Amino acid sequence: MLEPFGTLLIHMSPALLMGTLLLVNLATRRQREARREAAEAGRMDAALDVELRALLDCYDENLDLIAAGSPFLVSTRSAGPVYRGSLGRVLSNLDERALSPVVAAFARQQRIEAYLAACTRPNGPHGVHVLPRQTPMQELKLRYAEGCREVERALAALAGPEPEDMGLCPMPRQRQAFGIPS
Repeated sequence: MLEPFGTLLIHMSPALLMGTLLLVNLATRRQREARREAAEAGRMDAALDVELRALLDCYDENLDLIAAGSPFLVSTRSAGPVYRGSLGRVLSNLDERALSPVVAAFARQQRIEAYLAACTRPNGPHGVHVLPRQTPMQELKLRYAEGCREVERALAALAGPEPEDMGLCPMPRQRQAFGIPS
């Protein structure tokens, strides 16, 4: 009674073995691809974080220059090479919660640069010369402050939710010097 089943199993064992190896290979490849995509997304987040911090530094510097009455401002035209050069990867790697603030921050940067181009004169590749009676400094100050807020929102979205937001840490933790409880 078992003899036909045993004979069938013996003849089908190479096909079963190959099918098992194929499934293991597919599962391994998918895991490897998932790890690679996660690593690439992490690198993209880190690069955008650095880029947004540099943009925020430029905005803060321009706010300081405006407050000091400087005749020039730092241009942010060259900011954003990772964002502009990898827009497809940015769109595919960022999650929905971070995508909108990052795009909004760089869109705000483009609007500020367009406004600067309209009311200032270029001063080299990284600066603009403020025209005394043609440049509305208060409007520029307002635009840079709005840009700072947009960039800070994008940085917060890239950083992800805080542990308090996820309900994991109900009490704030206090730092201890060298791990010694006080």
